[in-house]
Amino acid sequence: MVGAGVRRIGHDVSDLAPEERRDGAALFNLALGVFVATFAWWGFKGWLPDAIYAIVNGTFGWMSLLLPLMLFVCAFRLFRQPADGRGNNRIGIGFLIMTFAGCGLAHIIGGQPTVADGFAGLRQAGGMLGFLAASPLAALHPAVPVVVYGLLAFTSLLIVTATPFGAIPSRLRGAYEHLMGIDLQDHDANDGHDRSYLYENAAPAAPKKKKRMRLFGKDREGDEGLEGYVGDEAFEHAVIDDDAPAAKGSRPAPGVRRPTQAEIAVEKIKAAQGLGSQAKAGDNATEAIPLVTPGM
Repeated sequence: MVGAGVRRIGHDVSDLAPEERRDGAALFNLALGVFVATFAWWGFKGWLPDAIYAIVNGTFGWMSLLLPLMLFVCAFRLFRQPADGRGNNRIGIGFLIMTFAGCGLAHIIGGQPTVADGFAGLRQAGGMLGFLAASPLAALHPAVPVVVYGLLAFTSLLIVTATPFGAIPSRLRGAYEHLMGIDLQDHDANDGHDRSYLYENAAPAAPKKKKRMRLFGKDREGDEGLEGYVGDEAFEHAVIDDDAPAAKGSRPAPGVRRPTQAEIAVEKIKAAQGLGSQAKAGDNATEAIPLVTPGM
């Protein structure tokens, strides 16, 4: 029943197949988060809350305040996206790294207490986990664990949010647009009904030209629809028409057989070799053959 209610929050995923649900693991994380929050957030007293508080706070220190929130996020994911094992494991690993780095930073910020000072000082800093994580690096210099665990905490945040290093600017810009409502404005602008099919045959409206001011008055207003005259454009290619005069002069008279393309090609070859004029001079001439007369 709890899982059904969580699956209806926001985007409804209540149609999830029963064999894909992991409500048992989700309820365990939810119950553990509520149990830790009873003394970490709400300050319940009693022998059982005090015993659990001593264990949790003595281990994690200040980070025990964030443990319920992490457990609630894990439970929410398991309720709504149980089949996404890769994503759920990624978030769990990210929270583990974040807890480890947070305990190390809390130990440095809390004054680097030691076990010899008592467990009360460890509970007010990073707990036993923070002491074990930060003490070796703090022996070199107090700034070393701050830098190391600061970068580790930032990396864990990127792991939880599935943000690559190269996508950080775009994610920040998207978050800003979402908070400012810019993405909603773009969605509303593009949400109108498309009526372009009503104006398919309509001519597009010509853009209005801006009026330019001359030094001593306005420019002359020309015809906005007149863009130029036919023939103003430059030649696209050169005109090659060497055969045009010959074709006009050698056009056969009506009733005379017209030469074929092959004959025209042969005539062109003869003309190129200088044989055309000789052929024309002796078109109707016959070769002179010497005659042998009797008596010679």
